[in-house]
Amino acid sequence: MLANDSPIRTVVVDDDPYIWKLICRILQIRFGSSLSLSGTSDVTQAIELARSGQIDLCLTDLEMPDVNGLRLLEA
Repeated sequence: MLANDSPIRTVVVDDDPYIWKLICRILQIRFGSSLSLSGTSDVTQAIELARSGQIDLCLTDLEMPDVNGLRLLEA
C-alpha cells in the first residue's frame, strides 16, 4: 500500500482480454485489498487513465497490435 494506506491503483493492459483478466485475478488473490485493479485491451483508455493521474502502476503486454507496451509506458 502507499504511505497513506490507500490501495495501489493498478491497470493491466493486454490486447487479449482473457490474459488481462487472468493477471488481475492472480494479483487480486495474491495482494488482495492492497491493490485497486482494473484491466483493459484499450490502449487509449490506459493512456487517458495515466494522464489523469488515476493509476500508480501499469502492467502491460509489450507486443500489441496498435501500440507496443513501451510506447504505452512512454505516454
